[in-house]
Amino acid sequence: MDSIRKAIAAFWNGTATKNEQQQLLSDLITRHKEWRSALAEEFDDTANHADAPLGEQKSAELLQHIHTRLDVRREPVHIQWWKTKWAVAATAILSCAVSWYLLNVTGQVKESTPGYAEAVMRQVSNPGSDTLHFKMPDGSSISLSPSSTVSYTDDYGLTARALTLEGEAKFTVVRDTALPFVVSANGYTTTALGTAFVIDTRQTGKTLVRLLTGKVVVRSTKASLVAMEDTFLLPGDEVQINGIEGAVAVKRKPKAAQAPKSPIKALRPAVPLDTTGALQFEQTPLAAVFDHVAARMKTTIVVTKTDLKGLSFTGSFELTDSLEVMLSVICQMNDLVHEYQDGQVIIRKKQTGTQ
Repeated sequence: MDSIRKAIAAFWNGTATKNEQQQLLSDLITRHKEWRSALAEEFDDTANHADAPLGEQKSAELLQHIHTRLDVRREPVHIQWWKTKWAVAATAILSCAVSWYLLNVTGQVKESTPGYAEAVMRQVSNPGSDTLHFKMPDGSSISLSPSSTVSYTDDYGLTARALTLEGEAKFTVVRDTALPFVVSANGYTTTALGTAFVIDTRQTGKTLVRLLTGKVVVRSTKASLVAMEDTFLLPGDEVQINGIEGAVAVKRKPKAAQAPKSPIKALRPAVPLDTTGALQFEQTPLAAVFDHVAARMKTTIVVTKTDLKGLSFTGSFELTDSLEVMLSVICQMNDLVHEYQDGQVIIRKKQTGTQ
């Protein structure tokens, strides 16, 4: 708690640097539950030794004074006033200082509870003129352009990693094979596991997705202005969607000129391993990927009624990754499904409507 006290005190006194302000934003997103619990504990201790309680009228006057000083406009809410001087002062200063900071300096964080037992929606906005950098609870980084907003629920990272974007942002995603990273923008979803990409929706009716590293798949939804086939991007590729004209364009990065083939082919190891023994793939043909996985896991993988020509995979698997994890990742990124039959794995094309 000492760090948050110092950070808020520096902000309150006007001595916090821009980097310290952005760090405060990231900390508030990733550690809000921890700080809320700590404040609650301190409140319980203080309440037992509190002086005369602060009346509702005085509490309202104190809160209004802070709001006036910070020029914070908030929607009317019904408040059950705490009844100690410390609690009112600490709560008012913390909430108003942080709200003003997020609203007027680096962006906005809003919460809304649409219904009982529903997840709380959080929103980070950037009304400023500089790019806003912050981290999500899972460690993924977001660079939010001016006049842009990212929304997500407070259970982000627990059962899913889903966000909604308005405007432009760069996402640098921490790898998690169990929880794909999904960004919804203009009715289209971009799904990744561990990669970096840019999405831009600032022009009305237009959506651009540019892949920097790794691999992603862009899909249309019922909310899309233009329906499109699932589009897989490799580093340097981008897809441009014009909802007004009903056009979709995919730009592929030009392949580097290949050197003349040597008459003697270099031998490759049976399984591409790094120094730690992890499987490493870089645009490896999918048939070879399945061969390597089968050899590593000592199983048989059969591809049926599916043409793997032109399909590839870029990624890595640790020694601790199970067969199920490997197959789930590879199949999801290539629109395939897998099942187990008679001691072997069957791979086939995902049918329309199959999740």
